Amino acid sequence: MSEDKQIVYDTIERFLSGNLTGEALVQFKERLNQDADLAAQVEFHRQLQSAVTSEPDELNFRKLLKQEGQKYTQSRGEATLKKGRFGKIWFAAAASILLLLGAWLMRDVLLGQNNSSEALFAQYFEQPVLLIQDRSTTSSLDKQKAIAYQAYENKNFHRSAELLNQILGSNTGKMEMYYFAAVSNLSIENGHEEKAIEQLDRIIQDGQSSYVYGARWYKALALLKKGNKEAAVDELSFLKGKGQGKYKKMAIELLGKM
Repeated sequence: MSEDKQIVYDTIERFLSGNLTGEALVQFKERLNQDADLAAQVEFHRQLQSAVTSEPDELNFRKLLKQEGQKYTQSRGEATLKKGRFGKIWFAAAASILLLLGAWLMRDVLLGQNNSSEALFAQYFEQPVLLIQDRSTTSSLDKQKAIAYQAYENKNFHRSAELLNQILGSNTGKMEMYYFAAVSNLSIENGHEEKAIEQLDRIIQDGQSSYVYGARWYKALALLKKGNKEAAVDELSFLKGKGQGKYKKMAIELLGKM
């Protein structure tokens, strides 16, 4: 790109981003009113920025691509009448089309990365605060549970998962135990998603616990972690329709990204 063309390009970018000010802005606007080719370049850059940064809108992108193709076709026809113009016009039109295609494909890649199951799980998963009033240690089971809850509060999720899984493996615990056992399992990097889902299903099937909506939320995240988006959408759709409070709100937000 020659120095003059680079200056024009940089000026257009500054103009569209709002960084062109003062006398430079006044002069550029005057030139826009007098130079149809410059005005066309500015409009093209504006539409390209919109295509790349806006929400996905394939219809509008295809329309923009079609317009560039029509410019190429029209320019090619004019070139047969005006010798010597064809090479430059064809190159500019082809470059515009390739630039658009590249930008669109790159945006699809970036959106796909940001909305992958793994990325969505990482974005939305966080451990709930443990608010258990009954911390009695009158029995060996109570002592083991207290140690597990202390490990959870200390963010030692490997330990809390191990202890709570062990307790629930041989006893029928309270719904709170299934809840924090499941969250502990999901907190491990290479966690036990199946075990977490099994524990959350106990809460969902019970249907009476105050943890039921939270259980559906974390089940949806567990399914996302496993890469099962379709099943995760089912859980989130339930929360969207029948959920309450923050879980309903988060479900609606997460569904919008899937």
